[in-house]
Amino acid sequence: MLLSGVTGGAALTAGVDVAVSISLSAEEYSQKETPTEFIVNVQNVGTEDVDVAIVDIDLSNILSQVSWSASATGGAQVTPQGSENFTSEIAIPEGSPFHQAISLPVGSSIEFNLYAAHIREEIRENFTVIANISTPGLTDVNPVNNRDFDSNLIALFNQAPGGTAFFLEGAPQLVTENYSTQNIALGDINNDGHLDAVIAYSQSISASSLDTFEHYKIDIFLNNGEGEFNSLFQSITTNEAIRGMAVGDLNGDQILDIYISGETKDSIWAHQSGEEFIEISSHTAGEHTADVVLGDLDGDGDLDAYTAAQTSSMKDLIWLNDGSGNMTPSVGGLGTFSTTPPKKDLALGDVDGDGDLDVIVSQASMPNQIWLNQGDATYLKGQTITPANSTVKTNLFRDLDNDNDLDLVIGQTTTGTNAAQSLYQ
Repeated sequence: MLLSGVTGGAALTAGVDVAVSISLSAEEYSQKETPTEFIVNVQNVGTEDVDVAIVDIDLSNILSQVSWSASATGGAQVTPQGSENFTSEIAIPEGSPFHQAISLPVGSSIEFNLYAAHIREEIRENFTVIANISTPGLTDVNPVNNRDFDSNLIALFNQAPGGTAFFLEGAPQLVTENYSTQNIALGDINNDGHLDAVIAYSQSISASSLDTFEHYKIDIFLNNGEGEFNSLFQSITTNEAIRGMAVGDLNGDQILDIYISGETKDSIWAHQSGEEFIEISSHTAGEHTADVVLGDLDGDGDLDAYTAAQTSSMKDLIWLNDGSGNMTPSVGGLGTFSTTPPKKDLALGDVDGDGDLDVIVSQASMPNQIWLNQGDATYLKGQTITPANSTVKTNLFRDLDNDNDLDLVIGQTTTGTNAAQSLYQ
């Protein structure tokens, strides 16, 4: 139940409801001596006064020489100081978290400014600052806003030689005239310790004013170790429409192979040591394929394939590897996902923590569907996720908040040319 509020006409939640938000003043730091500052705002958005709330921010393993000041409005107090506004900085003992008791009448707020003279020397790359607020002895009716985090802070010092954590645009490479890029995969093709590039292209060729057909090929470029792909290792041409592509060791020889999902058939191209790729097996796709991902789906130690059907009426398919690159379809419990838009993207990850690979399937303007692996490549329908007002283009599983489980980032387009990303934890 929402009631009329007192701050800016905002609606207040009936009962005890306190909220916290955090924002960083900057994102990149190239020297450990560079000071950093961030703001934590807490407010009472409920209809009951809160005499005691606790704000916790654990900075002990990230920042050093931390101090803070605060500014309060609406009768809020920073206990025990009892002051609504003060600007003198208060030091936090080195190695201790920020732990502060406050009082928040209805409609009041406190803005904490935290300053750190140093980022700890052992910190490298990005890290997350998390703020929590709690109400001891009281039940918060909306606990979802009791926690906030910011993961944008990046420490650029203590990098490996030559690394800066910045991406700089280089000269164009791998320019292939009159072709459109379909897929890109990276992997160490020739086992020299460098990531090489495998690129699938398509080309429209007009045989006449009324006859146009598509030509497809895959080029494999070797990396010279300096990020330059000047050496074309092999070019694979095909009349089969390439819908998806993935790189992995499919025949167990410790050398990367290529899985190509096509419009009517899927094929495996094995890399013979020191030689070119040759097609060692193929199987009927069963339906136009939209994407493919590789992973050990049945727990037997080799890479299997999950392919998403592009058309509306067909099921996604699971192909189980015998260890030598020969694929047979699984009879797992995958159902037809939708009846209208084509599928757009796949991602594998252990989302339920049982040690096997689950999958999320996204498609156009329809909900994303998670399928839960039962350990043997048999999948049961899991959560359905519906981003608001957008068309899904891609998704990615990563542990973004360092809590040892996978979070989900969904890349979307909204109305017009706008882009949006949704984060699910």
